[in-house]
Amino acid sequence: MKSSIDRIRRLHPAALVLLAASLLPACSQVQVVPGAQSGDPERQALAAPVSAAVERRFRKALAFITAEEYSRAEVLLQDIIAASPGLAGPHLNLGMVYAATGRDEQARQAYARAIALRPGHAAAYNELGILYRRMGEFAKARDAYQQALRIAPDYALAHRNLGILFDLYLREPGRALSHYRRYQALLHQPDREVMLWITELDKRVARARRIARSAP
Repeated sequence: MKSSIDRIRRLHPAALVLLAASLLPACSQVQVVPGAQSGDPERQALAAPVSAAVERRFRKALAFITAEEYSRAEVLLQDIIAASPGLAGPHLNLGMVYAATGRDEQARQAYARAIALRPGHAAAYNELGILYRRMGEFAKARDAYQQALRIAPDYALAHRNLGILFDLYLREPGRALSHYRRYQALLHQPDREVMLWITELDKRVARARRIARSAP
């Protein structure tokens, strides 16, 4: 089995769509891109576009994040926030930069600001869950993931991350299996790695049941 660090994703490829969508001001409405899965925060589009200049700068910051040029991304994101403080997305992505560079408390504050601006921001709750998991605050991580799923029940990555939490940290294999299977069901193609986790967990659960039945 891979280590817990290997299991927790860093920046999912679909996140570029998510991050662009996160430019959405807190008061605007979100519409789902045609053909996207309902409730998937990574495939939401802007109902009302921001200025082309802000979007260009934001996409440049995303490119820096993807290239792990975090200091350059941070400067751009802080400039965008200074000019447009009501946008949730730059706060979310600034939190990702802080988390990637070991500034956990600053990351938490940035995610909290994104959520304050957009209370229904499932992706911010998912990132907050990842942060809390890394900080060893497993109950808070569980609550954050579950809040993401209350907002977006079909948010595949939140199911995956919550499954990992239940599997490796909270030692609740049955609940882990439920979320891993839901994650798989939401994908267009199965995740082979998660298939292995499911097979392993199935064996562990079956073995535990056999032991329980044979106990005096």
